[in-house]
Amino acid sequence: MLQYLDPRWLASAITTFGNHGQTEVQRRVGHSMSALFAAMKLYEPERLYSGFTPDNAFKLKRLASAPLPLNMDRYALVSGGLYVNMLGRLWLDAKKDDVIAPLAHHLLNLINADPGTVFRRFNTLPGRKLRRRAQKQSANGDPDPEPARTPAKAKSHSWGIVSTIKASATQIEPFIVHHLHLGAEMIDIYLDAPLPNADLARLTHQKVKITNCDRAYWEATGNPVMEKHQQRQAFNATHAYRSSTLDWLAHIDCDEFIFSEANIISTLSTVPHTDDALIIPPAEEIIQSSDATDLLFRRTYFNAGCDKAIIDALYPTFGTYLRFGFISHTIGKTIARCGLEDVRFGVHLLKQRGVEVKNTQRADHITLLHRHAPDWDRFAQHLDFRLSKGSYRDRGQARLGLGDIIDILKDEHGADGPCKLFDEVCAARPEVLKVLEGHANSDSG
Repeated sequence: MLQYLDPRWLASAITTFGNHGQTEVQRRVGHSMSALFAAMKLYEPERLYSGFTPDNAFKLKRLASAPLPLNMDRYALVSGGLYVNMLGRLWLDAKKDDVIAPLAHHLLNLINADPGTVFRRFNTLPGRKLRRRAQKQSANGDPDPEPARTPAKAKSHSWGIVSTIKASATQIEPFIVHHLHLGAEMIDIYLDAPLPNADLARLTHQKVKITNCDRAYWEATGNPVMEKHQQRQAFNATHAYRSSTLDWLAHIDCDEFIFSEANIISTLSTVPHTDDALIIPPAEEIIQSSDATDLLFRRTYFNAGCDKAIIDALYPTFGTYLRFGFISHTIGKTIARCGLEDVRFGVHLLKQRGVEVKNTQRADHITLLHRHAPDWDRFAQHLDFRLSKGSYRDRGQARLGLGDIIDILKDEHGADGPCKLFDEVCAARPEVLKVLEGHANSDSG
């Protein structure tokens, strides 16, 4: 029932435990959760009169100086842990009873994942305050300060991911599971298209924040709905970056999976303090039959340490027209150090004050596994969009681009014409795999 009932019904169900629970734990947790929801129903609607939407934290400079009721102390933004302790205590208490635990834990996860609760807002404000402190200290000590960084977790090198996604829960779930397993502390997902409540519940996790980019979201940002998806991606990534309390944040897509044999935190800890970002080089999927148990990926000839002539040899018809032998992007994606002043994420790179950040390095031990075209059906399904608005669109380049090649193939061979490109470049042909495996096992990598 957890997957299908509306959260309001679930809240009513746990209230029933408070009145009619068969054990002391059930009644105690039921009453505690009821008090929590009642408090939220009081303060959240009253807060709307401030003019701020639920997912929009107050500005630090608007803090009023006034005593609190009952002479209570004001919550300490940086050092306070009340909201964590409160939810954590409820979680542990519910864990003592096998009947109420699934319902209580599910509701607590929903509260934690919802961007419109006071718990989420208090999760963003400490990072803002720390950055303000760092900027003031830096400005007072240096007339030309370096970009301020958040000192809160300088030694932890915590990292997370932000992604703007238009996909089903079935497609999103492996993306979440993979990166949580890899050690991501937070995954910020901005849904470019809504999902049913049951799917949202399926994706709920204490380290996953899901934001619905509906009209209300864009109105709250003060911007109209941006026409181009690349603009929405960049805006959302920057939005997540500026409220992040992590040390590093990567901006990637749902069909991209960060991979590293070494621990990500260990790798990030070796990045010089003078470098503000890492560029993660891509590897493009090689398409196999549906019964294959392992996925295969190839790197660009440049990252593999090979000569460009290998592209023409492996792909004699289309290799000349492919950038580094890929049909998808070859730039890679960025994982940026958080706390930098006046920076914006692009789709691929980071900009500071409108200029591309130069103090970056290419990641040696991290790769971005890109499932750009997992099979012919999905390649064909996305083709029109990629030709008109996506990565294959005409950018006015002088040389013949991939979009031009696809248009020619469609003109000469009809709708299945691009299959010739797909079969030569993307498919796992035995002769191609033999050459690629030979280079993978050589000293050149």
